[in-house]
Formats: sequence, structure tokens, C-alpha cells
Amino acid sequence: MEQYHGTHYADSNSQSQMPYANIKRPENRRKEIDVHEALKQEMILQGVNGGFIADGEPLKDSYRRYPELTEIARKVRGDKKDEIADLKIDLKDLKPSHIQDTYIYFDSVAKKSTLSDLAAGRISWNMIEINQNTPIENIIEMEIGSFYIPNITTPLASPQYFFYDRLNLLLEEPQAQSIRAQNAVRFHWELDLQPAGISLSATPVNKKFIFQRPFRDISTATFNFRAPLKSVGFQPDVLSFVSVAASNPARITTNPPHQLAVASLVTVFVNGFSSGSSSVDNAINNQNGFIVTVIDANTLEFPPTATAGFNFAAIGVVPGTVVIGFRRIAFTVRFRSLTDDKTNGITPV
Repeated sequence: MEQYHGTHYADSNSQSQMPYANIKRPENRRKEIDVHEALKQEMILQGVNGGFIADGEPLKDSYRRYPELTEIARKVRGDKKDEIADLKIDLKDLKPSHIQDTYIYFDSVAKKSTLSDLAAGRISWNMIEINQNTPIENIIEMEIGSFYIPNITTPLASPQYFFYDRLNLLLEEPQAQSIRAQNAVRFHWELDLQPAGISLSATPVNKKFIFQRPFRDISTATFNFRAPLKSVGFQPDVLSFVSVAASNPARITTNPPHQLAVASLVTVFVNGFSSGSSSVDNAINNQNGFIVTVIDANTLEFPPTATAGFNFAAIGVVPGTVVIGFRRIAFTVRFRSLTDDKTNGITPV
């Protein structure tokens, strides 16, 4: 049996123990404390007194952690504090908001052509389709990483196209919450541009953009590229084509014109070519791509080889799609959202 002596306890063997020593307490002195429940009680109290309620008026933002407190606020406002106890809100039913990150990979090859305008620096994607029919809602933050864009050449007597080595990128849908500049220009990220072969590396000066208020949802993502005082005029990265009948080596003509320098060598990737000849189709649709020669404003020629696939001698006019490799733009954006669903409990950095 324990005995208390001043600031010490003595156990049944007369061994002195400090009050916080790791000893088993008698059953009649134990008291279980639910820390989570105590914290929720404290949050409720703070909510009524001002954490969630401003001057007795409920904050209408749907992202607030405990929307059930709105009814309590109404009672407080109506001087009916005595009725608050009658609401009988079970703390276990209150659903706190959790943080959830969704990573989306935007590839210009998969852009929504009907809403995109590359010549005006505008590329759009169907978010619902990319995210497999799962909406992204209550967005509070976006983060982008480094990526590459095609360099745009100018005549020798003209300044460089990206003279300031800067690129501004705007996600149009939530543009009401963005960085504002002169002449009503808006953007979410500023990126530093540096030479990287035939491309430019774009590195964000600040990776994250934090919204003042959660953005409700996003079904279409349209990015606007600026340089920074003008819209960036990108050239087409995906072109339709038809094969040149009976050509050997194999040739294709693009529509619209490819805007590539005549006699240059360019890496391309073909898909959707179906002539009925398995050897030809398998060769042309090879996912490893090819280095083709630019013949004229519309015509590309595949390298001469003994492989039957590069011989269109027995092939007529067949359509397909060709991707100009160095013009492809791809980047990842992390969307951080508030959700009622349970997460892993780890606070993201």
C-alpha cells in the first residue's frame, strides 16, 4: 500500500518514489483521459467564442472545419444561449477537414485541342478525364516543379524572344486569386528560363501559390504562358498527316504546315497509322520514334532503310498523327485540398 510523505510516495516495500515515477497507480486513483475528446471540446469552445464565429455571425465558407457550429452561432446571435444545450451535438459526429494532395501530370500531347491555342500560349486540359473522373475540390494551394519549353528563335537582328529570361504562368480558372501585375496581367508562378540544348529549362522562382480562400473545384485546367510582357507563341506539337502514296523512302505530309526548317533533322513520334499492312504499321507506329528529314513546308521523310516498313511503295494515302518531339510541353502540378475524408494523418510540408 502506498503512503504519501510530503513530495514523495512510499510503496509497500518502503521504497521512496517521486510523484511522477513510472509506477502502477492503485485502481481507485486511476483516471482515464481521452486526449482527443478534450481537444475537440476545446475547439468547440474556441469556435463558439470566435474561432469559427465572427461577431455572432456564422462564417459562410463551406471549408470551415466544423460547419455544424453554424446552428450554435444562430442561437448565440438570437440571444438564445440557453437553447444551445438542447442541440445535443455529438462531438463524434463533427467531421474535421483534412489535407489531401493530388498530383496531376499535364502533357501537351493530351491537351484539349478545342480549347487550346498554342499560338497564343494557351493550353487546356480536361481535369476530370486526367484524374479518372475524380473531382479536385476545395483547393487551398498549388505547387509546380521545373520543366522544359521549346526555345523560340528570332532573326539575328531582333532581340531574343525570352529577353528577360522569365516566364509567367497562369492557371486561368482561379485567376481571381493570383499575382497581379501592370496592364491587368495576372499569373500564379514566375519561372526562370535557362538554355537547355534546343529547349529552355523553366525553374519556378516560387514553387507554391497559396489561395486566400479555397477554390471550389476545377474540371478544366487552362494554362496561359507569358514572356512576361507578351503571350508566348508556341508552334504546333501534334499534327495530322497523310502518307504520300507509293513513296520510297516513306514520306508524309502534315496539315497544317509543320513550320520546321527545311533540310533539318527532327525527332518525331507517329501513332494511329493503320494501312492494313502489319509490317508497315508496326514500323511507323514505333514508340521509340524516328529522326526524319524536313523536305518542304509540309513534307517529312523517314530515313531510308532496308526495313520494309519504311517503304510506302505499296501504300496509298493513309492518315495518322505525328508529334514533334522538342515541342512537347509536360509538367506536374500538386493540388492541395481540404477534404472530410480521412487521410494518413501526416501534415504535408
